[in-house]
Amino acid sequence: MIRVWIFVKTRSPHLSRSASVQRAQIVMHANAAIAKVNIVPNARVHAAKTSVRRVWSVMTNATKGEVMPSIIIGGGRVGQALRDMGVEGDVVVRRGEAFPSEPKTGPIYVATRNDVLEDVIKNCPADRREDLVFMQNGMLQQFLDAQGLGANTQALIYFAVAALGDKPTDGVTELNPEGLTAATGKWADAVAARFHNGDLVATF
Repeated sequence: MIRVWIFVKTRSPHLSRSASVQRAQIVMHANAAIAKVNIVPNARVHAAKTSVRRVWSVMTNATKGEVMPSIIIGGGRVGQALRDMGVEGDVVVRRGEAFPSEPKTGPIYVATRNDVLEDVIKNCPADRREDLVFMQNGMLQQFLDAQGLGANTQALIYFAVAALGDKPTDGVTELNPEGLTAATGKWADAVAARFHNGDLVATF
């Protein structure tokens, strides 16, 4: 019996602990599946890729769901892309605009620069702050802990939007056909549903 060990690479050291643990669990499931199969040397790569695809397929299908009407803070390229992936009832909040009264529940996507996050949090009603979904680059955990929002949903996005209104280009490569976008937290399933609605692949 030949055991093939699969390691999932990530391009960033800034994955949250939960997302990293989830990736590790997926790797272990893939390795376990491969270890139970008798294979010959020339079939190792094929078996590895097939097993990983099956594991990721189960995860992707499990996270598909209904897209919820949501608040999107930020009207730039990412904010507009989130709106285009969404549904009727979504509200985009741009700089200087008042926080909307509807929808009253659901995720609040924060698609802004890091340097305005404190203002975004201050302008959000206290009873809705736990619904904020942070999508910024970099390690935010220490900042969020200081704001009392350490358990909030965070999304690490690996897609590009070339210009306002363009369809996002997914961060899928030959080495990472499952995509690299990941999210963890209360609204991770809602993030998954919205991204999948925009034909993006992601890990949740």
